[in-house]
Amino acid sequence: MKNIKFILSLIFVGLILLASCENEPLEGEFLVTPDIDIVDSQELLDETEDAEDGTDGMDTDDDNEGNGDEAGNFLFADIDGVDLMAQSTIGLLVSLGGQETINIVSNNNTNQSNITIGVPANITPGEYTFDLIPVSSDSIIGQYIPDITDAGVTFSASSDGTLVITMNDSASGRIEGTFEFTGRFILPTNDDMFDITNGSFGVNY
Repeated sequence: MKNIKFILSLIFVGLILLASCENEPLEGEFLVTPDIDIVDSQELLDETEDAEDGTDGMDTDDDNEGNGDEAGNFLFADIDGVDLMAQSTIGLLVSLGGQETINIVSNNNTNQSNITIGVPANITPGEYTFDLIPVSSDSIIGQYIPDITDAGVTFSASSDGTLVITMNDSASGRIEGTFEFTGRFILPTNDDMFDITNGSFGVNY
């Protein structure tokens, strides 16, 4: 606002000087100056406001929120009815003992919660159930960790969960699907459970 007042003051002073020059006879020699484009006052006002709010005329996107990123990776899920609000999601192709798996890892970096889905790399579109404990590279796992700083507290998907693979293109390295499961603590010493619903993902690996 100070900048706007300053510019308006300059314009006002300029108008006074122009008026005084029109009322006095012109004498002596004058320097001829090139033509100068007249700046639209509204345009000048808009640029000044942009400078004040820090946008500098740049387009801003307030809708760039949620669970995706510029690489096209995303994971959505509700934890007991509350949106995970994942802020980073990656796909990892892991090779171990000649067997390959795809791990989809998604984190909420604010509250440190995490969901991980693991499937065989050669999985084809279809509906699958989860394995509570991964026993081989063919195992399909789903895990929820409320706080990755305490990764020992991991809730794994029980066999009543469902994973639907809608696409797995090894040529382009992209997998997509939906999921839901109940996360249970592997050891019987913890009876806590988490309902993971409305899950969907799409990642490059």
